[in-house]
Amino acid sequence: MDFPIYDKKSRLFLERELLSLNLSAHPLDFYDSDNGITRMKDLPSIPAGRRVKLAGSVIRYQTPPTRNGKRVVYVIMEDGTGIADVTVFSDVQEKCGQVLFREGWLTVEGKVQRRGQKATSIIAEELYPLRRIEGSVINSSL
Repeated sequence: MDFPIYDKKSRLFLERELLSLNLSAHPLDFYDSDNGITRMKDLPSIPAGRRVKLAGSVIRYQTPPTRNGKRVVYVIMEDGTGIADVTVFSDVQEKCGQVLFREGWLTVEGKVQRRGQKATSIIAEELYPLRRIEGSVINSSL
């Protein structure tokens, strides 16, 4: 039996349509990363305090209770190269809350924070939906 040969992008479309998941590649593999996006695998080498822009899929939200009563949201994201912890304080939630909980793919701008030698977090300053690219795999995956 002969099977058709698909390029990487077509195969990803087909996997998404048939299986509702991507096996052969990550949708962000086709996203234009020449727009200042930092890959999550590179976060450990970036100095604390530096401003970065991340793009990725939201894996999970956590909203633990705080002593002062203000809500803090921890967002765990991935981009196919790694995972990032993003901290969203109440001031950013007020201006970006409609995006925070309604979008599965986010772009985050914020500053790198270190807690110990290995723990890295991004303190969010801006959140917005990941820009859709017309005709791209990520557009059909969002």
